[in-house]
Amino acid sequence: MDAQRTLGWYRARLGNFTGSEVGRLMQRNKSGDDFGKDAMSYIYEKAAERNMKEEVIADDALFSEYLRQTNVTSKSMQFGIDYEDEARRLYEETTGRRIVETGLCVSQEVPFFASSPDGFFYDEETGERGCIEIKCLGFENFMYYAENVHDWKSLKDTNSKYYYQCLSHIMCTDSNWCDFVFYNPFQKNPLHVVRIKSDAFNRIEITRMIIQANAKIFDLLGLKSDTDESVEKNGKREFFRDAKGRFLSKRDYLRVKYCINGKLDDLAGHIRQDTFKS
Repeated sequence: MDAQRTLGWYRARLGNFTGSEVGRLMQRNKSGDDFGKDAMSYIYEKAAERNMKEEVIADDALFSEYLRQTNVTSKSMQFGIDYEDEARRLYEETTGRRIVETGLCVSQEVPFFASSPDGFFYDEETGERGCIEIKCLGFENFMYYAENVHDWKSLKDTNSKYYYQCLSHIMCTDSNWCDFVFYNPFQKNPLHVVRIKSDAFNRIEITRMIIQANAKIFDLLGLKSDTDESVEKNGKREFFRDAKGRFLSKRDYLRVKYCINGKLDDLAGHIRQDTFKS
């Protein structure tokens, strides 16, 4: 698994809806019957990534130039990068948990979905699995979050993008929880930890929106599906090709089919039931 912010990590993210941005997909238009403007911008971005020339992706120099053109690091983002290790160490000291750094964790349940937690925890004796998301915040934001964020609902109300990021970590690592960790090294009490647990309804909503977004990308890139009749007749397990010519499985096709039709009960039946334990 490639470490975060390496070329391999950026390559692995291409075409996937990722935890840090999946909150954009949850925005609907004014009538509520389709994706909102920012959600569609994100879908176009992912479609373009899946349609990239293979020689650009494979060549380190060309791919690095692509990253320079598309990635922007603000002052606040650099602040977070600079102090992330320090925050992770303090979290370990405070909680007594040993945290392992991870790269990109790809969902085994939802196609084209991945997330990169800032750390992973596993207890071999109990089987408990958890992950962390670290935000190094400036003075004002740190105090605002310290006063207003106490659980998953208050985090969602305060910053839904951060909430969906934590939930994405849980989904992609099959974890029991995600600790939302916010940190400012210049404060007397620099670390705050809020435990985010799985939520069945919002997990289904993320799954539905990603699959509907994938369906739009299939249309944008001219990817066609076989008919249900031909698949049953020939016993095929191949339905959709992705940008690299690989087939999606019947299981993934069914997720697309059921989500497009809004049949959430059917969707839940095609995903392991323990996915929805809260």
